[in-house]
Amino acid sequence: MTVPALQARVCSAGTSHVVIILSWGQCTMEAGPGVLILGAEAADEQHLQGLQDMLTAGIKRLGVHEYLRVTWRRPVQPLDTAQVQRNGH
Repeated sequence: MTVPALQARVCSAGTSHVVIILSWGQCTMEAGPGVLILGAEAADEQHLQGLQDMLTAGIKRLGVHEYLRVTWRRPVQPLDTAQVQRNGH
């Protein structure tokens, strides 16, 4: 799948959350004790999958020694969320 060029801006950020707006979607990240909650929104399924793939690859690359696992869930609402946890290795 071809994903459009990455053009992003941080819309809002706090001590435990950030919202990033891309030209083809947006993502949110919220940190809690031992967990990072990711959210993804896009105009269509192809861009949503691309955004999820990009976020998953980035988290795994940054946490390669932490044995992180990304699990995406499709809720009833249009916002997809994922939870990142250590695998316990």
